[in-house]
Amino acid sequence: MHIINLLAGNIPSSEPVFKPEGLRMLTRFLKELLSLILNLVPADVWYKGYVEHYLLGKYGTRALLSNPASVPIPFYVIVDDVGFPRIQGTDVTLDVYRDMLNLAKRYDVKLGLGIVAKYIDYLYITPHSEPVSYAQELVSFIRNNMNFLEPVHHGLLHDKMPFYGEYLCVNPHTGQLLEVSPQEQESYFEYAWKIYREVGIPEPKIFVPPKHLWRPGVTDLTAEKYGIRYLVTRPKAVISYSIGPRSRNLWIVSRAAPIPDLVDIPRTLLTRVLKIRVWRELFAVHHSIMMHVSNFIQKDFCQKWHVLYENAMKSRYVFLAKDCEEAFQNWLVHRLCLENKLKAKFVGGVLELKVMDSAFFKKYIGEYLEFSVKSHGTVDIEGGEEVSRRKESEYNIIKVRFPVLKKRMALVTRC
Repeated sequence: MHIINLLAGNIPSSEPVFKPEGLRMLTRFLKELLSLILNLVPADVWYKGYVEHYLLGKYGTRALLSNPASVPIPFYVIVDDVGFPRIQGTDVTLDVYRDMLNLAKRYDVKLGLGIVAKYIDYLYITPHSEPVSYAQELVSFIRNNMNFLEPVHHGLLHDKMPFYGEYLCVNPHTGQLLEVSPQEQESYFEYAWKIYREVGIPEPKIFVPPKHLWRPGVTDLTAEKYGIRYLVTRPKAVISYSIGPRSRNLWIVSRAAPIPDLVDIPRTLLTRVLKIRVWRELFAVHHSIMMHVSNFIQKDFCQKWHVLYENAMKSRYVFLAKDCEEAFQNWLVHRLCLENKLKAKFVGGVLELKVMDSAFFKKYIGEYLEFSVKSHGTVDIEGGEEVSRRKESEYNIIKVRFPVLKKRMALVTRC
């Protein structure tokens, strides 16, 4: 079963997997064998069979992704572990962050930076300070490039060794859980926010719990007190929680796995397995893509990033979200459809959206539902209005807005 999980990409390669050397070699061999077999299948055959028939059906929002107009899934990247001095035995330098900035500038989008606060505390504001040698330069770099970099809170400590996690901890060897009291959790937020204020980084509105470990009813409520609007996480087996609103002001939003965690892809691995993993994660109903700083360390991976962004631009199913808020808007439409609070159907060139749960909309969505539509041509909007328009490859990205105050209403786009 472990091998199957690895082949399926269910175990993120950025987290240690404790297995004998022989099992690692067998896993790599099976991956390469599977990749070789898949490369014998013509690209258009596996793409249509895997992507258009399997994935779109699996995630249940096929109607939103129909031609000639679609409500695409957001492509928005959050980079974790910002501030770590070393990752996987390799030094993280300021040039790594310059490469991130160049990528964001090239595609005119923001990258979320998951900052671990103790590593940027060059003023030694808290007793937990462990500033990286270039912490002051990193802080200035972030402050001076806020048009392309979006601060994300990724904890004060990241881990409480030998445990993983900060707001809920787990022993990676035994699976033992370590609870963190509400008072201690609040102290971590208080220290981190003091660091952000003193060094001059805008207080984050986005929160990614370290190792995606947190306690519902405690961590989320504390985060909300500090102005967090989006708690971005992947479900963990050790504790259950629901995706969606926890309060009027904070949303729990889902996140895709690394696609791929580039530094861990064997050089001998052929491309088809990688493509399958990429498409699977892109088509999951997610708010953002999870990446780690390690994916920017090696210069020869820069081209892979450009290929990934170019593929997203060319797909009618995915669009480059400008920032977290734009990613959230399209994630929300897909999530509402999955939960049957919004119903979508595509008939005769018309994509029709109907509110199924008006009470939910009134309480959590507010006055308007706003999202982006991707189309080759023009889109006529019935019952709403166009907010903005931009070009993405050969597609038009049209942001639309609909009022949601009526008990029953149809949201229609017509091409």
